[in-house]
Amino acid sequence: MPLLIVPGIVCVGVGGICLMTINLKISSLLTIGSGLYIAILSGACDSSVITFWIIKVFHDYGVPYRYPFIGFVILHIIVAGSSLLLHRKFDIKSTDEQKSETIVKINSNNTGMFLEKEKGLDGSFERSYNENSEIDTVQKGPSLKDSLCCLPTISFVFIMVVFMLNFLYYIGTINSRLQNAVPDQVSYFTNVLSYIMFSGVVTAFLPGIMAESQRKLFEDRKVIKQRALLPNILPLTTVSLLGIVLHILSFFASETTLYIEFVVITVFRSFLFSSAMLFVVSAYPLKHTNVIFPLGLCTGGIFSLSQYAIFLWYNQSTNAQFQVKIFMILLLVTSLVHPLILFMTAKDACQKKDTKSKTCVPARE
Repeated sequence: MPLLIVPGIVCVGVGGICLMTINLKISSLLTIGSGLYIAILSGACDSSVITFWIIKVFHDYGVPYRYPFIGFVILHIIVAGSSLLLHRKFDIKSTDEQKSETIVKINSNNTGMFLEKEKGLDGSFERSYNENSEIDTVQKGPSLKDSLCCLPTISFVFIMVVFMLNFLYYIGTINSRLQNAVPDQVSYFTNVLSYIMFSGVVTAFLPGIMAESQRKLFEDRKVIKQRALLPNILPLTTVSLLGIVLHILSFFASETTLYIEFVVITVFRSFLFSSAMLFVVSAYPLKHTNVIFPLGLCTGGIFSLSQYAIFLWYNQSTNAQFQVKIFMILLLVTSLVHPLILFMTAKDACQKKDTKSKTCVPARE
């Protein structure tokens, strides 16, 4: 029934946000390779478009839509049931227990201060010792209000609006563009787009590898904010550049550029969600990720409703289509302000020797 389409789409959106948020939590348990973990799971979500291609193939062979969807429902019940009933609950030790197990190395011949960063979930806990006393100091992160009101968070929400609007705009206009460019091959190129987007499970390794390499590059920085923010600059900049390239290619209506566009949009989507998730994981306390990342997704989704006005603008005339493409490119150029803000924030922290300050984007708790 047509009336069931809207609540179905809402369920898909809510389920997707929940899945992304859970992925953030799991990645925080990993001491190494968290970037690859997030990227691979994001790529698995990207490649899920193949499910609708499977339904389309069944339908082409005369199978009604209801039966493949019933099959997917049964599959979801099996997976959800096994996760709920068969997986054992993780026994995560409390923060106090973790702190009590921290190995302390004290040199009795040295009267200076010793700092050791705890290797656990509470990565921002530090202990300082001297010859006569033992003082525990816990670096408390900022409040949720501080994290939400700081400039990097505001710019993060802005780029999520820009990126999601561009992605949905491209998906929303691809059918009309195919009808104009290759009117006799619309179904063929729709299948090609599905095949290429299915490869998102492979292209997802690109942002993961980039994130891990950037993290290793800056892991020796003494300033906490630099270790947290600098590794995110290149991946987030890559998202903006890929989006700009995508819209530039759309000026050239040909079969060859369509193949290239499909590859670029797949890589763009892989970088979009993976880079956003990695930024939130590395830059904010764990207890705030459940709010900040969904906030970016929901805000981007709400502002993406403006694509309806953009579609009306796009369909006015050929000249209007040109104007819309220029507008989207300029919008992506403005998204480069977020990596710039991260760089300036890290630079400012270095100048202030900000290794312990309770600012808006601290080390992970």
